[in-house]
Amino acid sequence: MKPVSRYRSKIDWWLGILLVFPLVVAVGTAIALQLGGDAGAAIVGWVALLGVVALYVVVVWPVAYELTDDAIVVRFGRLRSRIAYRSLRGVKPTRNILASPALSIDRLVIDIGGSVAPMISPADRDGFLVDLVARAPHLVLDDDRLVIRPAG
Repeated sequence: MKPVSRYRSKIDWWLGILLVFPLVVAVGTAIALQLGGDAGAAIVGWVALLGVVALYVVVVWPVAYELTDDAIVVRFGRLRSRIAYRSLRGVKPTRNILASPALSIDRLVIDIGGSVAPMISPADRDGFLVDLVARAPHLVLDDDRLVIRPAG
């Protein structure tokens, strides 16, 4: 049994700005409304800020990937998704911008043989792939991707 390995998501600078911007706007709006003397509007502003923070806690932060004994556990906020090693058919790099639990477009797409292929963005991509090969022996590292080990 190997210890659980945890990998944080890589964060693109521009995506970090996009995530921080709503918080800054919500704080600024709430403060401006409060300083303007409109108590009712200020309360709405502070409630909106709490809503943004709650949304981030539930689905945005933290984004991390754990390699356990039998699965990749994708953590995004309070949500979790498990991908069993036995279901893996490969892992390859992508720059797909579709929504996924990744804070960078420098991603890995995980082939599980279905129509929906999860995408992740571990900051230590090389370490993640090497660690994953050690846990999923039916895969082999081929340059910057994992493929099913050839028979024989």
